[in-house]
Amino acid sequence: MAYDFAASLASEQTLGSYLVKRFILSPDQWSGYANPTPLNWICVKFNAANAASVPSSNGVYTFVVNPGICQHPATQYPLYIGRARGISLRDRYRGYLREKVADKGRPPIQSMLNKWSDHLWFYYAVVPDITAIDDLESDLLTAFLPPFNQSFPAEILTILKGVFQ
Repeated sequence: MAYDFAASLASEQTLGSYLVKRFILSPDQWSGYANPTPLNWICVKFNAANAASVPSSNGVYTFVVNPGICQHPATQYPLYIGRARGISLRDRYRGYLREKVADKGRPPIQSMLNKWSDHLWFYYAVVPDITAIDDLESDLLTAFLPPFNQSFPAEILTILKGVFQ
């Protein structure tokens, strides 16, 4: 059988569209996480049918991709971390559902929501103390360095710019 250059090139382009160029797994960042706020994470498959199950509370959330291969329990990757302060977790969730199909939106977020739509999970933790949410999000961003976040605390953003230039 002859080598099919066109099929090979198409496969590379398809596979390349799933490349996550900024993914850092740093034990140093993980061990530096010291936020004392206890979190009880709940997860729902990210789809319109689950919007009503997300509470109308403040908190933090993360989008996680899970390939679901052979029921392996440890193949989840955090892609994005956010906060719901002044807006409920449910409203943030619904905002992402709208952004997924909007003509205009944040390109990295729309990419994440659409490329992995069948494998995307929304994890959330209710945080009753609204004054703790900003620091909590900042600490989670610094620990996880999720690849689809564009904003980070200033001290870590400087380091990330150096890493990716």
